[in-house]
Amino acid sequence: MQNRIGNRPLELICDIDQNIPCALNGDMGRIRQIITNLVNNSIKYTEKGHVKFSVRVLQQKQDKVLLYYEVEDTGIGIRKEDQKVMFDSFQRVDMKKNRRIEGTGLGLTISKNFVNMMGGTIGVESEYGKGSKFYFQIEQGIVDATPISQINYDLRQNSIIDKEAESLFTSPDAHILLVDDNTMNLMVAQDLLKPLQMQIDTAENGRQAVEMVQQKQYDLVLMDHMMPVMNGTEAARAIRALPEPQYQKLPIIALTANAMTDARKEFTDAGMNGFVAKPIIFRNICNEIRKWLPDNLVKEVTPEEARELLSGSSEQENAPDIPEDAHGIFHYKEGLQCCGSESTLLKSIQIFYRTIDRNAKRIEEFLQEDLIEDYTIEVHSLKNSALLIGLPALSEAAGELEAYGTSQNKEALEEKTPPMLDMYRSLKTILLPYIQEEHDQKEVPADTWIAVLDRLHQCMEQFDTDGADEAMEQLEGFEVPEYLKESMEKLRIFVDDVAMEDVINLTTDMIDLLKQKKGGKHHA
Repeated sequence: MQNRIGNRPLELICDIDQNIPCALNGDMGRIRQIITNLVNNSIKYTEKGHVKFSVRVLQQKQDKVLLYYEVEDTGIGIRKEDQKVMFDSFQRVDMKKNRRIEGTGLGLTISKNFVNMMGGTIGVESEYGKGSKFYFQIEQGIVDATPISQINYDLRQNSIIDKEAESLFTSPDAHILLVDDNTMNLMVAQDLLKPLQMQIDTAENGRQAVEMVQQKQYDLVLMDHMMPVMNGTEAARAIRALPEPQYQKLPIIALTANAMTDARKEFTDAGMNGFVAKPIIFRNICNEIRKWLPDNLVKEVTPEEARELLSGSSEQENAPDIPEDAHGIFHYKEGLQCCGSESTLLKSIQIFYRTIDRNAKRIEEFLQEDLIEDYTIEVHSLKNSALLIGLPALSEAAGELEAYGTSQNKEALEEKTPPMLDMYRSLKTILLPYIQEEHDQKEVPADTWIAVLDRLHQCMEQFDTDGADEAMEQLEGFEVPEYLKESMEKLRIFVDDVAMEDVINLTTDMIDLLKQKKGGKHHA
């Protein structure tokens, strides 16, 4: 946020009540977006003086706390008649005075909706020409009542591991189906669940999940909510509608960035057994899986074994030697916190980087062709991916567009999509230093290329994503001939997106091309 101030004589102040409990249960993503929207709004309309963000405890019970959040500024202020419509959709008050300022103030409408969803209240007080105060209050559950003033944050990582160790168990005989259309989400979830030692298969959409549960007996399904082809609730209903009795008992857990009351009812109505909010917190998903796995599959571990398993899964390699918070957009540490390990974060950045051009083009095309449902799914996926690797500003922008897409607000989408895509495409430069160069590539004959491409082709036909990843890893060790470079770039994207049909077609074309080149050399 400091970067938005630029060279203006404007001070950003934070005042946090030190009596706030150190660990709370709530919708972190929504609360963060509300705070970001309100602070950014104040910065936008304040030329000098200060913007002050404060949080304090209003009321605390044994297991709940009512928090009051406030953003106060010395900006241009708001007329009394305009204060009544500040949070209404698509309002820009006092257009004459604000004509030099970009944006529409639509973030306020989103903030109001989020606060209402969480059962809170939001409001504004302002004196025209002197400044404004935006505030909201939300009740949150208390996980650890220790005040933040008493926490030694240098020792907190060990404390977090100890807390996670309390939830840990292993289940090497459990067969789990993990369903998500986003390759990064699949990879991060698999990495997060490694300490549980479960056998995990993956599916890229609800329809594929319905097919897979009929081909193999699973003990539990972890199902993303918003997906193309068939979403999570549609898939859950389809599974429950299958005639065999085991499908009525199969535990299905929703993975969702929308943990609001309405969404929870939607999951229950679809026959889902529970949900885990995204970004996934290890302790939460462990508790939910333990709750629904058969007792005979759960193996308890000692605290020492648990700490060893967790420490082993979070070993960190050397991060790229690049300044933190590059350009004020990318936050490496936040990405590391979400991904759990540096190796997973760097792999996720690679996937994100490779798909920027293609995904940005798809978002543009969906909007141009008035395919608003497809557009909304695409920006929803971008919102999650961006947050996952430490791009909160892009995640916020995509989340705002997702809300407009859900409400079919085409006017807002047409205005807000271009600047979001400009930010998205600018990441090609910002993330480039984190893209690992390929080393130790070796030149191999055409027959070797053909054999590995054919194996990749077969793995995709058999829904063997692990085998496909192994084949792709082997291909990455090959020096790529000039005539295959464009195809390899496409292949990386298709494999990252688990676009099975595209991979099957492209590998066929690449094999044909290699055979032609091989034949030409043979006859030369």
